[in-house]
Amino acid sequence: MLGMLPIAAFLFPTSATAMEVAWDGHYRTRVRYFDSLSLAKVEDNSASEESAMWTDHRLQLQPAFVFSDAVRLHTGFEFLPFNTLGANPIGMTDPVTGEPAYQAFAHSVGTAPGETNVAVEYAYGDVDAGFGHIRFGRMPVEWGSGMVYNAGLDPLDEYGDTADRLQITAPVGPVYLIGAIETSAENFINVDDDMLTYTGGVAYLGERYGLGTYNTYRVAKFSDDSQFTLFTGDLWARVQLGMTEIEWEFAFQTGGGNLSEDINDVTITGIGTQLSALVGNDTIRFGAAGGLATGDQDPYDNEFRTFGFDPDFNIALMMFEEPMPVLAHENANIENNGGRESGAVRLGEGVSNALYVRPAIQYTLTEGLDLELAWIGARAAKLPESEMDDKGYGSEFDFTIDYRPFEHVQVTSTTGVFMPGKYVSSYENEELGGGFEQTAIGSRLVGTIAF
Repeated sequence: MLGMLPIAAFLFPTSATAMEVAWDGHYRTRVRYFDSLSLAKVEDNSASEESAMWTDHRLQLQPAFVFSDAVRLHTGFEFLPFNTLGANPIGMTDPVTGEPAYQAFAHSVGTAPGETNVAVEYAYGDVDAGFGHIRFGRMPVEWGSGMVYNAGLDPLDEYGDTADRLQITAPVGPVYLIGAIETSAENFINVDDDMLTYTGGVAYLGERYGLGTYNTYRVAKFSDDSQFTLFTGDLWARVQLGMTEIEWEFAFQTGGGNLSEDINDVTITGIGTQLSALVGNDTIRFGAAGGLATGDQDPYDNEFRTFGFDPDFNIALMMFEEPMPVLAHENANIENNGGRESGAVRLGEGVSNALYVRPAIQYTLTEGLDLELAWIGARAAKLPESEMDDKGYGSEFDFTIDYRPFEHVQVTSTTGVFMPGKYVSSYENEELGGGFEQTAIGSRLVGTIAF
């Protein structure tokens, strides 16, 4: 052991004690109840799941290892990511038959074979080179309001955008210049068939004003020498004047080529925009938001016109957040589908092919206790001629109570009522039936410890 001391001193020099760790992240538990996301009664559709309730949780850690004022290593981990409480009971093996014992005799819950309770979301280096920050590795990507690029770091986020890239961010006075190159898809190592993305942006970020543009150009090559290109341009602005806050974002996509060796000569054109405003004082505030994501009149041709917001850009409890209608699967397999049939889904996760409005009123009852009442109405932006009379997605009322009893602790309760529009209620699936005209009631309770 004494002989090992010189080696230990070499491997772990005393200067290593100067490293600091800056912690960030949160732990949250979420309970959800819906009656019913099937939007149908059993007498109208025998596959209606009626009421459903479940709980999941997640610990998100984002430690940054600070080696000096110029060098940092940023990491992001997720523990028990969206694991439902009570998932995967672990029982003993029957000593006689050798078969797994019944769940009633399990003493623990854990990880199913092939699954993991820990996920590394990102890890990247950050070097202050004087003229700007050089970042390299897998990193979260966020821009503007999160309408298109959303890092997914909030307690209610479920996805998150990341990129394997080399990025340089350089300040020029109050303006920041952004440039990056990333490998979006690495295919065969010895074949020039990768997907690369080039990013360029410029932004002014002040205390009261913000303005910028973020642009990406994606190129995908295939073994037959064909390629696909896609340009996404995004313009964002924010202004705060007294108790008034306004945020606007506009994005468009254009491109084309071959999506694969089988899907050829595709053209893409899509537009998305959102505008939100909040005005009031410390007690009462009035808000309004609206957005547009273009749709496609013929979704089966080679001209793609549908634009989709990032799925972590949430506007409601159920609409564009929970897939609807979902039905009970006749051959339920918990590991694969949670006992649900999604073949009749008309509204999925994320705003897409939609025009929506969201007026709201917020009221601070006392310090640390806020209330909000919002109404969300939405319709399709573009549909085939045969469905032009059924554009209405529906409307939803959401009531939210936000309570912060202690520092770092937040409890948020949202109760909502969703009333399906004709786009959903008039739909009938050949195999799964119809009857999707019933009002759905939902509730979500989220407890968060943030640090």
